[in-house]
Parts: sequence; C-alpha cells; structure tokens
Amino acid sequence: MRIGIDARALSWAGLGRYSHNLLNSMSSLNNIHDFVVFGSKKFASEIIDLPKVKFVPVDDSYYSLKEQTLFLRSLLREKMDLMHFLHFNAPVFYRRPFVVTIHDLTRFFFPAQKNTSHFHQWAYEEVFRSAVIHSQGIISVSECTKSDLIRYFPQVNDRVDVIYEGVNTNIFNPRRGENEEDDLKGLGIDSSYLLFVGVWMNHKNIFRLLEAFKEVVENGYQGKLVITGKGRVHDINVSQIISKLDLNSRVILPGNVSDSLLAVLYRNADIFVFPSLYEGFGLPPLEAMACGTPVVASGVSSIPEILGDAAEYFDPLNSNDISNAIIKVINSRIIRSKLVASGTGQINSFQWEKTAKETLAFYDKVQQKLQNKTEIAISAQTAR
Repeated sequence: MRIGIDARALSWAGLGRYSHNLLNSMSSLNNIHDFVVFGSKKFASEIIDLPKVKFVPVDDSYYSLKEQTLFLRSLLREKMDLMHFLHFNAPVFYRRPFVVTIHDLTRFFFPAQKNTSHFHQWAYEEVFRSAVIHSQGIISVSECTKSDLIRYFPQVNDRVDVIYEGVNTNIFNPRRGENEEDDLKGLGIDSSYLLFVGVWMNHKNIFRLLEAFKEVVENGYQGKLVITGKGRVHDINVSQIISKLDLNSRVILPGNVSDSLLAVLYRNADIFVFPSLYEGFGLPPLEAMACGTPVVASGVSSIPEILGDAAEYFDPLNSNDISNAIIKVINSRIIRSKLVASGTGQINSFQWEKTAKETLAFYDKVQQKLQNKTEIAISAQTAR
C-alpha cells in the first residue's frame, strides 16, 4: 500500500513530537508499505534517508489558502492508496481515502485562543468537521478525546480507534550528564525549582499555577518556578502576572528549549507541575516521569487516564488545592519516592514502537474495509 503522511507540523511542539516519533518508528519496523511524506524542505534531510520513504516538499502553512489549493494539488499528484493527516487540517476537497489523528478538541472547549475572530473559529470548526466526517478512519490519542469527539460527532463512533502516543526514552530518561549543572546555570537556574512545560494558552492554567506557587513560597519553599515556552499575541501575559504577584525574583522564563535541555530540566526539578484544564493526551508529565521526576497534576480530562496512579492530583480550578498538593509532595520523601517508582512503571505503557505497530495495523484495517466496500459494490453491479 502507498501511504501518504502529512508531516507539515514537524516544527511544532507536541504535534512535532508525534510526527517525528511516529515516522521514525514506523519506518524502522518491517512492513510492506511505501510512504510518501509531505513536509517542509528544512526537514528533508531527516526524512529522506528513512527506508521506503519518498519526501515531497510542501508549504508548511496551516489554516491557509495554500493548504486548500497547492497542498491539495501535491496530494492528488501522488495518488496515495491511503493518506494519513497527523493533524485535522485536511484540504476540504480531498476525497481520496484518508485517515486523521485527532489529538484534542481544545478549540471547541476554549474557542479562539490563537485567533480571536469569529471567522477564524468558524474556519477551524469547518475544517475539523470536514476531516472527521469525510475520513475513512480516525485515530484518537486517548479514550477521553474519543469521548469528546463522539459527543460532537456521534456518527463517527464506529470509525474511531484509540492509539496512545509514546515517550522517547532515548532522550527522556533519568541518566544524568556530566555538565547538567552548567546547563542549568546557562538557563539562569542556580537553585532548586518546580517545573512547568507547555504553551502559554488559557487552558494551560498558568495563572492559577502562579497563584499556587506564591502560596508555596509563603509556606517556606526556598526554590523557584521554571516555566518554559513563550507567549504569542493572543496568549496570556505571563510576565505581567508574575509582576502582579511580586514573583519576579522567584520565576524563571528560559523560553523555548531544545529537547536535550528539556530533559535536563525534567531530571533536576523537585516536582513537575501540570495544572492544565484540558488535555487530549498530555505528553510533558509522562516525559517528566521518564526522567525520574515526581508529577503533580490536574485530575481532569485525559490526565488521570494517561498518568494513572503515578501522579498526585489536584483540582485545577482551585489555586489553594494546587499549592496544597505541591507542598504535600515537597514535604514527603516517601510520597516523592512512591511517585517516581510509579512513574517509571507507568511509562512502560507508552512506547512509540507500540504506537507505530498499532497505527500500521489501523491502516490495514481501514484498507480492508475499503476493499470490502469495493467488492460489495462490484457484486451489486454484477447482479444487475
């Protein structure tokens, strides 16, 4: 089978991880399929040497006219047996067989966070709806996301399979490097710290995290809070909130960091805190667990499904509950050790090789359904 892979999001954070790891893992498995990978020219060297892969350079813009025209033309030119859109952004007029991965329904619950206009929200929902309705199969990254999807689109219930993401333990592991102290100092970190990793969007709940951290400081914690990432035009103003709470000397904002530095941050943190109000999967706390760091997290959406009993949970709408959970873990070596041990076991369920095998099996299942439909149609035509 000739399978197309939409890898235009390789430069993104979470979706980029999914794209990189799925491609690498599928190509390393013995399979009979040929892949056509569509992505930005800057990633050609990473993809072109993968076995049985043809790379097609395309513009990596999403939500654009180019996506609906030039990208569509590239797809049609390659004539795939099956196309896999790793994000829901499928050209609305693409009608050859395709499957789509749905990572979350964030903008249905938290509309217009990236673009505030009603038009952009409408366009988002229409492109999403088109991909879901016209797909031959849907991969959901959690049972929670599947449930959310079926709530909005009950007609696709029998087309959705849950395939979990994985953790790249080659990068995220507890093995410390020789120069990690220098790496931390290079980021401005010279003390113990709590860590948050994620985009600065409203549903990530950074405001309440900062409120909770102020309470943690007032209860005697001597360390700092490290928040990676950067804000965009429509994101919350984290620096302004920090100043308002008088936390300028206690919060470090290193910006976007490489995966290797991110692993260093995970490994050396006292606690990883994940206060998100909504997640389709939630990879950062699993990466923290893989690095041997205790996790304190929201007890909502997909987070308990993914983290199991390997996290200390809190109510993300209650800053006091967040701070109490953090303080509880900080003050108990026994709890921290238990969380680290549980986290080590939890990540065994989330391996990219397993994700790749299940995805390849999903392609075969969809292809078999398509063949059955064709055979039924031919039989019906012959009977006439």
